[in-house]
Amino acid sequence: MARSERRCLLVLSAALMALPFVDADAAPVVVMKEYTIGSGSYGFDFVFFADFHIGEGKKSISGMDDFGTPGYDDADNDPEETTPAIKGSVACVDYINQHVVGQPGYDIRFIVAGGDFTSSSERSEWQRTRTVLDGLDKRPFLVPLMGNHDGWPYVGHGLSFFPPFPGYFEEQPEDEVVVGEYFIDAFGGMYDTLRFIQPVPNWEQSELLLMPTEKTCHRWPSYYNNFAFSFQGSRFIVTDFNTRKDPPPSERPGLRGEPDVYANQPYHWTLDWLKAQVAAVRPGERIVCVGHHPYDQEYTNFQMGELRIISQQGLLNNRPIATSIGGHIHPFGDKPGRQLFGKDTAWDYYRPNAAKDGKVYVFHILDSVRLTVTHSSTADASGPTVQFSGTFDYEGDGNAPREFYWNFGDGTWTQDSGSSVSHTFPQVAPDTVYKVSLAVTTASDRRIWACDTVRVLAPWVARPAGKSDLTEATISVSPNPVATGRATIRYSLPRPRPATMTLCDATGRMARREHLTLGRCGSFSVDLRGLKAGVYLAELKAQGVVARQKLVVER
Repeated sequence: MARSERRCLLVLSAALMALPFVDADAAPVVVMKEYTIGSGSYGFDFVFFADFHIGEGKKSISGMDDFGTPGYDDADNDPEETTPAIKGSVACVDYINQHVVGQPGYDIRFIVAGGDFTSSSERSEWQRTRTVLDGLDKRPFLVPLMGNHDGWPYVGHGLSFFPPFPGYFEEQPEDEVVVGEYFIDAFGGMYDTLRFIQPVPNWEQSELLLMPTEKTCHRWPSYYNNFAFSFQGSRFIVTDFNTRKDPPPSERPGLRGEPDVYANQPYHWTLDWLKAQVAAVRPGERIVCVGHHPYDQEYTNFQMGELRIISQQGLLNNRPIATSIGGHIHPFGDKPGRQLFGKDTAWDYYRPNAAKDGKVYVFHILDSVRLTVTHSSTADASGPTVQFSGTFDYEGDGNAPREFYWNFGDGTWTQDSGSSVSHTFPQVAPDTVYKVSLAVTTASDRRIWACDTVRVLAPWVARPAGKSDLTEATISVSPNPVATGRATIRYSLPRPRPATMTLCDATGRMARREHLTLGRCGSFSVDLRGLKAGVYLAELKAQGVVARQKLVVER
């Protein structure tokens, strides 16, 4: 072991010994901190909590730490099985529901869950994660991020201070792993909901969010969790700087804790994403960078050279000053600060502590503008033509509205049409959900965003006979068998919703995945080119309903 490694272990051991003793059976105590960013008479709030580490402190099976049933591709089979981390995370959820959402003094619009949901990315841990988060009040929408513990599945602790003993663990093999696959299985549909249904305007995601790539630092493919959205006068830019490096067995399995910017490498996807997003921000628009790793140099986080590279993507000397929020550095978080390079201001950073330890954070974003969008019907539009109205409140002459830009979510938009518009939607499906966005450009060239979701009922399109009260999903495949390279899947659902279509071969290995936003009924095509001849299972999952159909590929 190198001298520097031994020194790091001694420092880590001393830090751990200095931590207070925690009684695993004691009731978790939740502590909330609040931060205010900006100034003005208008604003909104959001919750941030991270580092749930579901499964930390789990039972031992065959000498390995393991949650649920044996192995990492397993199931959460015992609802009574718990850990101190689960208790702490559930306590945070209950606290948010009872003391924050809907309570006087708070206007919580969304909740950011900042990654490290699991301890070792076992499927059973992901199932328990969804169970815990499903307990959140549904009025704010949830924005999940991926952490370094969420990327590579394994069981066991895998840590040994004395090589050549690698510890006891079983890791998903390199020739099978797709880094972040279990995370996407858990939250991929939630991203579709954010993009198409939730009131999140100006949503963008990197092309690598839902598509694995082999162009990373190793041969295994990875999902990247880069996306951005606007909310009022702020631009939230989510960056996934989690390394894709698998540590040597003498350290531990999974991904390393240290983030990577991959500067001067051919796979610096996240740096490119950050630079493009910052370049598109209008003057006066607040930049809030959110990720599992805060932009800060502390313990197993960024190196100072990496922070300088990040700042050079356009974050230096912004007005207002950019903000970075992330977890990861627990139990040494709870430290806001400002990153400077000489006389240049890079950003303000916030380093929250772990949800597993009962830590919850509320951020108040204050501004001198507020925009709301409503439509003419209280619930659903009964015809193709809908009236929309935008209400814009502001302070100061520089924030006076100069231009109204409407995007109707159906491929059409209008400009310079004022704060109220009437729009006729295309007659394409029995029921269709559209996200309608309004961007107000101010006299000082700021851009303020808001949106509304409208479900358009189209009575001129006949519903399938007997399907008006459908409670299950159905699918059919044609042609079947198929030898043309493409197949058509026809479906019916209880209501329009985001859906995921997967195609697995006879061994259960996934061959295709598509994330869709579907109406009540319709069809879509699936590209089967490149698949071997054989029997496949097509599965359509859509928020609580599932349908399956056998598909035969001939060559």
